[in-house]
Amino acid sequence: MRQENLIKLSTEELKQKEKILKIVLVLFIVVLILLVGVVIFLPIGKGPSPMIAVPIALSPILLYSIKNLKDLKAEIKSRQ
Repeated sequence: MRQENLIKLSTEELKQKEKILKIVLVLFIVVLILLVGVVIFLPIGKGPSPMIAVPIALSPILLYSIKNLKDLKAEIKSRQ
């Protein structure tokens, strides 16, 4: 999120966004872990699968979401 967008929001809106982002982040982590597990254990007898690229390709979204959460927390902390 852009810093100027965060400045325009009220503290309550920021807290609500933080709560939603935490839930989405936890769900995304669970889905990535399940996807990695499926990709690793499904083709045990068949050799490596090219599907391993899917969780690797989705990992930047996870990093971006973590950065956004840190920015939200920093803005909330600066207002208190």
